[in-house]
Amino acid sequence: MQLQRAPAFQRGDWPALRHLSCWYVRKDCWGQGVAGELVHWAINHALSHPMIYRTEAACDVMNVASARMMEKAGMSQGALLRRYLFHPNVSDEPRDAFLYSKVR
Repeated sequence: MQLQRAPAFQRGDWPALRHLSCWYVRKDCWGQGVAGELVHWAINHALSHPMIYRTEAACDVMNVASARMMEKAGMSQGALLRRYLFHPNVSDEPRDAFLYSKVR
């Protein structure tokens, strides 16, 4: 599996940094533990940074598998975000999402 690096904030951008997680898993890899392994690694790696105190991820309210996986990774559901995510393959309208987080 190849990970691509997203643009990062510079050290002086925020006094306390957050880490926002985002992942997409190919359909032929679903159910193999790929996302769970990645999420555990990303959370632990992010929270090991001395300037990161919170890691966040969001999932569509209908995506029960992702919500369960985030809870298994130690994240807690914190908010319902109305009309937050776009899924062009599901709807042309923004969809509601649950926000999950883990803090140290």
